[in-house]
Amino acid sequence: MDLNNNTEKDFIKALYDEYANDILIFLYRMTKDYQLSCDLLQDTFLNFIKKASENKIKDKNKAKTYLFQTAKNLFINNYRKLKKFVVISYDDAIDTREETTNPEENYISEEDESYNEKVLNELLEYLDNYEKTLIVLRYQSNLKIEEIAEIIDKSPSSATRALQKIQKKLLKIAKEKKII
Repeated sequence: MDLNNNTEKDFIKALYDEYANDILIFLYRMTKDYQLSCDLLQDTFLNFIKKASENKIKDKNKAKTYLFQTAKNLFINNYRKLKKFVVISYDDAIDTREETTNPEENYISEEDESYNEKVLNELLEYLDNYEKTLIVLRYQSNLKIEEIAEIIDKSPSSATRALQKIQKKLLKIAKEKKII
């Protein structure tokens, strides 16, 4: 990829504009360290630029999957170095997206969303890294099953089964802990 070429710069800028916030949130939910998340985000895009120049990644969907997969792998590598894992607390949640809906609708849904987010973050504490990754990718990053499957290098049916198993586990834990 020749970064002197404006179309390639535009492609990378478009990918960054569209996915950087989602990847940052994903990384922050996994690390609970904003600065580390920013560093991992930067490394994710630097890695993408290198890979894109070697393999000419031009497809937006493949780029999205590659970016999330890279972010996940960078998180895992960092986790292995630090030998610790911290789950995001609800109070530390971040989202820098602009509001695009009716403020009245947003107010009502924020209350429900706030409660759901709080419950989910409480429940994430009971999961291992793999399970947390799947739940965060699916329900907080809103990725499709096919994208998640590619990120974790499994088939879509395996990803679906894993998510279903985790959901049952979370429901059981929530009932035991009287969270719901």
